[in-house]
Amino acid sequence: MKTMTMLALTMTLTVLCGCGWSSVSNDLIAQPKRIIHNTPIVCPNYRSVDVSLGVMQNGVGSMSTHDEVLVVEDGRVADAIESAIQQGKLMRLKYDEARFRWCTEEMFVTEATLVP
Repeated sequence: MKTMTMLALTMTLTVLCGCGWSSVSNDLIAQPKRIIHNTPIVCPNYRSVDVSLGVMQNGVGSMSTHDEVLVVEDGRVADAIESAIQQGKLMRLKYDEARFRWCTEEMFVTEATLVP
C-alpha cells in the first residue's frame, strides 16, 4: 500500500511540475534539412522540422554536427520552412520550449523567417 501511495504521489508531481513552458520566445538561426510527418500510434499526427545548427555565413561560423528537431503546428510556418529547404536558405526560428510533453518534442516553432 505504501508503494502505491508513493507511486501515485510521484506521478502526480511529475504531471503538475511538467505543465507549462520552460521558456518562450527563443531564437535560433539554422538550416532546415527536412520536414518530418510523424504518425505515432497513440497520439495525434504532427509535423516537425529537422534543423542543422552548424551554420556557415561568408566562410565564418560553426561546423556543428548538432541537429535539433522542433514541432511545427502552423501550416504557413511549415510552408515557409519547406520553401527554405528547397532553396537551401538559412532561417531564423522563434520557438517556445515546453517543460514536458507526452507525444511530441518539447520545442514548438512559433515563427520562421528567411535570413538575408
